[in-house]
Amino acid sequence: MFYIIVKRGQIRVAMVYGKSHLHSKIEPRTFYHFYMEALPRHKNLDVHFIGHYANRLDVDKIVRDHDVVLVLPHLDKILTTVIALKGIKDKAIPVIAHADDPHAFLKTDVLKVYSELKIDWSFAPYPPSAFYKYYPQHIKFAQVYFGVEPRLYDIVRPWSERVDDWLILSGVIDHQSLLKRLYFRYFDKRRSEPLGNYHYKLRKRCSDLPYVIHTRSIMPRQGSDDLPDLLSAFQGAIAATTTFPTIKYMETPAAGCLTFMEVTEQNNAVTLGYEDGKTAIFINDSNYKSKFQEYLNDPHDKRWKRIADAGRQYTLKHLTNDTAADKLYHLMRVMLGEEYNGT
Repeated sequence: MFYIIVKRGQIRVAMVYGKSHLHSKIEPRTFYHFYMEALPRHKNLDVHFIGHYANRLDVDKIVRDHDVVLVLPHLDKILTTVIALKGIKDKAIPVIAHADDPHAFLKTDVLKVYSELKIDWSFAPYPPSAFYKYYPQHIKFAQVYFGVEPRLYDIVRPWSERVDDWLILSGVIDHQSLLKRLYFRYFDKRRSEPLGNYHYKLRKRCSDLPYVIHTRSIMPRQGSDDLPDLLSAFQGAIAATTTFPTIKYMETPAAGCLTFMEVTEQNNAVTLGYEDGKTAIFINDSNYKSKFQEYLNDPHDKRWKRIADAGRQYTLKHLTNDTAADKLYHLMRVMLGEEYNGT
């Protein structure tokens, strides 16, 4: 991919959100840090926050005062945004939306939402393969990885002070009953599999190992601001999502952990750019136990710290909220016809 720059200048962004979309006290705070902090500090983005609380907005004023409309995710809640921006589809202003989890497509009439809001582009921190598994091919999509707020990772615990005989694990683990699994498989037609078991299959297996500890067993109510310090108490950590990489894949190496990262053809986590044995340790269904044991048998091997340090450096250089904000800025310029996006 390359860009041909046509002209420069600040882009005036109307970020339209509902009551439940952004709030400093809502966990996790990854959305809050990206939208409320990282985007406004980008020198070429002039972001105006417009909360609608399900009330109709003055669409003509939004169009007159802005260049781009940015709509926040959660398709099961975005219907209030459709009401608030009624008439936007008839206006000559590009609209970009942060796509919800790809399987959220199954929760509501996405095509109607995209049509009513005249959404020109979607973006999300997962690969196009995950997006297009559910969404139609005609919807434009860009991969924008965000979630690591740099200031939260400025200071992490020294390697020598970390726990070296346990592996730490974070993220959702779905303990579904047999009855619930059967219901999702045979009666809920929106889903072809129980989502929690499917998306976090390896994560669940890892959680059952005697030398793996989950963050919630240490700090049950931790939020994303607490996570960097919690992760950095351990040398080794696990980031595992079976269907597509999540923010955990970036948070963990950013905290300076030796990250055991589920990378397969299915989840396409290679798009993040980490390298096996250099910036992370790649695991899958067949090798995860042996990879863990290789580390636990000799946690003082100097290569583990070398890989952890390289993973942290790579993340803080290429996969922070600031790099994501810059990518979103360039995408908006493409939408405005100021840059050419091609191959």
